Amino acid sequence: FNIREDKTVYMKKIYGIIPKKLVNSFQIGHYFGFKFGILDFFDSVIFKHRGRIGKKFEHYRYEKVKQYLKKRYMKIDILENQMKQLKKESKILMQSYIWIFWWQGISEDTPDIVKQVIKSIERYKGNHEIVILNKENISKYIQIPQFVYEKLKSGIISIPHFADIIRTKLLYEYGGIWMDATLYMTDTFSNDIYNNYFYTINHTQRADYHVCKGKWSTFFLASAKGNPFFLYLTDMQLKYWKYENKAICYLIIDCFIALAYENNASVKNMIDSVPINHVNVFEMQKESNSLYTREKYIGLCKNGYLHKLTYKRKNDNSEQTIYNYIL
Repeated sequence: FNIREDKTVYMKKIYGIIPKKLVNSFQIGHYFGFKFGILDFFDSVIFKHRGRIGKKFEHYRYEKVKQYLKKRYMKIDILENQMKQLKKESKILMQSYIWIFWWQGISEDTPDIVKQVIKSIERYKGNHEIVILNKENISKYIQIPQFVYEKLKSGIISIPHFADIIRTKLLYEYGGIWMDATLYMTDTFSNDIYNNYFYTINHTQRADYHVCKGKWSTFFLASAKGNPFFLYLTDMQLKYWKYENKAICYLIIDCFIALAYENNASVKNMIDSVPINHVNVFEMQKESNSLYTREKYIGLCKNGYLHKLTYKRKNDNSEQTIYNYIL
């Protein structure tokens, strides 16, 4: 390299020849200290969340991340005061919004699986009104601090982390149901949702290592309007991004939920009150390249009407697969 180039250009060239996950570990080490960089490296690059040791390491890493976030950003007394405002008599309404987010807006370039997911939600939405949020219409519904947009534009805040902020703010201000754009529906919503002021997918999977312990799913969150739990989550995320210029981990929102669950009885009771549901929410994704038969598809739908898919996985779109049947 030309030694006269400034440091920024030099580092970009260095990063350009290093795998992205390794670069991310370097950056986390730079912003949060060597320990967190090493934790990310072993979790994301070496173990990749796989195997018994990998799962134990992921659990250990997120415990350390939670300790960092709790020390720097969490005020337990403020959370206590916020949760005292919880109105348990409020319910999730059948006429509330369904919130879906796709940053670029739905177009010809949108992945086919996302288009089919939206069609499935339209088919089974009931009396709900669907709002598809994108970069052009978010300000119509909520106001986000300017520093968030500036950090989003510069790449400091990723689109998934931006989506975490808007989902909690929308649910606090409006209530309703947040659904990721990869959550496929095969039937109408159950009455369990409307009998509660908070609801999520409590699938119990990955309970031995994942930060959520299988108790909640941020890709499906429902709430009555004004639930202070979502005010807390919004505040925590905004505080974090106001002072930090790097994501310490991918699951920041889950860490803040876990901290609330572990440190506030009202939050714990609220989350624990959600019945176990959709234990096979990931099964259709796993079987997407399997041979389609009517019996197999019905079997996948038997234990739930919500199915978490992905547009990132390489799918076999030959005529015989479940993936092609969905399309």
